[in-house]
Amino acid sequence: NAVNQLAAMSPNEAVIIDNWFCLPTELQSRKGYTLWADSIAGSIESFISYAGQDGDIAIFAAANDNGVCSIWDVSIRAFSAATSNGGFETGVWDTSVWDAASWSVPRVLTGLNSARWHSGQVATSGGTFTLAVNGDDPMLIYNGATWYEVTDTSSPYAITGVATSALTDVLVHHRRAWFTQKNSMSCWYLAPNAIAGAATEYDFAPLFIYGGSIAKIETWTLDAGNGMDDYFVVITTAGEIAVFSGTDPSSVSTWSLNGVYYGGSPVGRNCTIKFGGDVLLLNKDGLVPLSQWLMSSRVNVKTSITNKIQQRITDATTAYAGNYGWQVVLNPPNNMLFINVPISDTEFQQYVMNTISGAWSRFTGVNATCWVFIGDELYFGQGGKVYRFWDGQNDNGAVINTDLLPAFSSFGRQSQIKRWTMAKVSMGNDSAFAFSG
Repeated sequence: NAVNQLAAMSPNEAVIIDNWFCLPTELQSRKGYTLWADSIAGSIESFISYAGQDGDIAIFAAANDNGVCSIWDVSIRAFSAATSNGGFETGVWDTSVWDAASWSVPRVLTGLNSARWHSGQVATSGGTFTLAVNGDDPMLIYNGATWYEVTDTSSPYAITGVATSALTDVLVHHRRAWFTQKNSMSCWYLAPNAIAGAATEYDFAPLFIYGGSIAKIETWTLDAGNGMDDYFVVITTAGEIAVFSGTDPSSVSTWSLNGVYYGGSPVGRNCTIKFGGDVLLLNKDGLVPLSQWLMSSRVNVKTSITNKIQQRITDATTAYAGNYGWQVVLNPPNNMLFINVPISDTEFQQYVMNTISGAWSRFTGVNATCWVFIGDELYFGQGGKVYRFWDGQNDNGAVINTDLLPAFSSFGRQSQIKRWTMAKVSMGNDSAFAFSG
């Protein structure tokens, strides 16, 4: 609880809960992480993922090495030759994918200008495709086996009407691929079920009065279904939000504006996440669900699900909003939602909520620049390494230090002096741990 005064907190709240995860009935010391892949040149800044209809999963890490950016295949667990196990986990050796001579993670693309990619997946009758854009390099398409660079003249896939190197975000809405254009109020869309072809511009500038550019586009489903109540949401860097309904933006009979709203400026480019049928938006007001926030006043921050830690979030967004690495992450198997906070290029922390109870804590020591959740597993990039999170009881061999300061209590009437003689702490673990208090 970072909102109420110390004397006004409930007995089940705390002033400090570092490296604990709040379960509905108890506190659990957070699990750690293990090395998944290393020997990646540069610093990982984003992930691109692929999930095929046949169950195949691929993970790619984009890294920046002093301005020279590359994409690396980290789908299979791989270590450098210096590791004691000879380089690879037993049973996953694949000579068709991995470089047997160097025992290293394969670099699939290099010579790129940026490692900060945004991706979306499209399933068509021709297969499943991941589309990736970064606003500096031509768009990429991955079909589960091969990477393709997409320009207006490329083959077998080409997009005309806009330079794909100017596209910064991608969203699949009602089976149609949408893209945002860098430093503009325009979006571009393709035909339904298409991954290439002619792109059509949609200029949102007449709707917004506070300037800026489009920061994010998102699908907002009010009833968690896939019908006509899937809304198209446009969020600007100035904090304005436009909501549209319909399927075909070229037809006034099937596309309409529902409203334009104003709120706090979004924080980072990974400022939204789907949460059930709702959309959570990270802005200067905290982490707010669109379903509640767009129906209330701009100043009513109690609609934010970060209300209990509002002061911490406000301090963080004020001090570090310009740093790269802000991301909202959902880990459904563990009922975990968290905000990745970049304090510096090398220091990060996470504000973590249990999605069942709504209780918050903070993780430290997990210096993750970016995250990806795929195949019911959560991974993060740190420097030139990829780690699997919530795996094991230590941080890749390092001790996890926890800190807890429960709420203060007056034990009844505040005016009466008491003498506290005994307390009992109940703790359990399946391995040895040190305790001090």
